[in-house]
Amino acid sequence: MKITIIGPDDSKLLESFLNGKPVSFAEHKGYKIFVDDAYEKEKKLKRMNESAFGWTTSICVSVVTAILTTIVWYIALR
Repeated sequence: MKITIIGPDDSKLLESFLNGKPVSFAEHKGYKIFVDDAYEKEKKLKRMNESAFGWTTSICVSVVTAILTTIVWYIALR
């Protein structure tokens, strides 16, 4: 089983892990724990969401630009 722990650098936490001591994450805030390939899946999902946001933003900007251009041409040719 693979465990990935993401969070702030904490030498006491790392030392406890290396020495086989029990660790309470109630005392160590700000950590996320992932089992097996869950971390890779979350990173992939995050990249997909960022990519989709950029794509939708690009479409919105294009639509707004087309509408404004149409309005300007309408006013200019009137």
